[in-house]
Amino acid sequence: MAVNPATNRIYIANFQSNNVTVIDGATNLTTTVADPNAVGPFAVAVNSATNKIYVANQTSNNITVIDGATNSTTTVIDRNAAQPQDVAVNSATNKVYVANFVSGWITVIDGATNSITSVFAGNGAIAVAVNPVTNKIYVAVRVFCETCGSGSVTVIDGATNSTTTVTDPNAVGPLAVAVNPPTNKIYVGNPGSGSVTVIDGASNSTTTINDPGAISLAVNAVTNKIYVANDDTGHVTVIDGPTNSITTITDPNARNPSAVAVNPATNKSYVANPISDNVTVIGGASGIPLSSFSGKLELNLGAGSFDLNADFTLGPGGSINPATQPLTLTIGTYSVTIPAGSFVRHKPGYAFEGVINGVSLEVLIKFGSTPASYMLLAQGRGANLTGTVNSVSVTLSIGDNTGITQINAEFQ
Repeated sequence: MAVNPATNRIYIANFQSNNVTVIDGATNLTTTVADPNAVGPFAVAVNSATNKIYVANQTSNNITVIDGATNSTTTVIDRNAAQPQDVAVNSATNKVYVANFVSGWITVIDGATNSITSVFAGNGAIAVAVNPVTNKIYVAVRVFCETCGSGSVTVIDGATNSTTTVTDPNAVGPLAVAVNPPTNKIYVGNPGSGSVTVIDGASNSTTTINDPGAISLAVNAVTNKIYVANDDTGHVTVIDGPTNSITTITDPNARNPSAVAVNPATNKSYVANPISDNVTVIGGASGIPLSSFSGKLELNLGAGSFDLNADFTLGPGGSINPATQPLTLTIGTYSVTIPAGSFVRHKPGYAFEGVINGVSLEVLIKFGSTPASYMLLAQGRGANLTGTVNSVSVTLSIGDNTGITQINAEFQ
């Protein structure tokens, strides 16, 4: 299961019926896409920058490429592919990575040409995820029996295709992996040991969280929440990224949740339940949603600079006091929180100027011409915007008010 936040479409691979279900996130209406060369579609990933969808077909040992605009299909074949199990996309490099469980090879597809290369990750390569900021690819390698060893994670350098190995001594049978690019944290589901491994992408050090039956994970980088589908227990676990604390969500109509995907633009999570043959939709905007939020954005990835000019209107019941409330702004892969008490009154509004985590920031909140309306002007220099592509997700949270918008940025 995968989500395209730019089009608000959700894609579900249907192994038994040999097709892909497409859900319109706005209406929940569905359409079906089938590749005549595909048998056993098992995993799906989206490149939101190109609106291409990639489906790993486990039985026919090939990959389907769906054009999101037309739903037309193309089939890609790799002679090293044997039981492709998972697929992930790096939108920044337009590379697609497919984990082949039996052969242990990772198929690397050039999204522009559909040409392929292969990287060996280890027999039992079962799941793959990408950090577009660091251009690192994480492959969960599951041994053929849970008592034969702990399993590991192979880390591929996307620039050189060189590999390193990370092992959590507390983990058995890794089955799923997901990445949070802004925090550079990697989450690995280990149903064999009933745990989730958290890898620090900077040091490759590991932390273990108890979580039985973790067979699929998805990250909401905007809220820093990790959603874990637990097939054995029948519920979804939500991990809080800063604290690693967990909460549990149970849908009484769902049986054996096995796949999960997140749309950060709407703050909704989608969980596929194969036994009950349905999809659970979790959440929506937290706090008081802004009634409107839009703007213009200029980005210079090389300089790490951004210039945001946005307008927003508070929703019913919303109020702000920038002088006493924290403000969190997320632009693509960059996120910053300006602590409460940092803004000062500045005619006609509130202003902040300073350096946070090495990034020079100037932020101005101006009163609008109508009640509850505001203008947000934000400039930054030295931010890590690597991996940010159009359309860019921009999130604003201040006090109890939050809003998300998609902006087609002007890249310099």
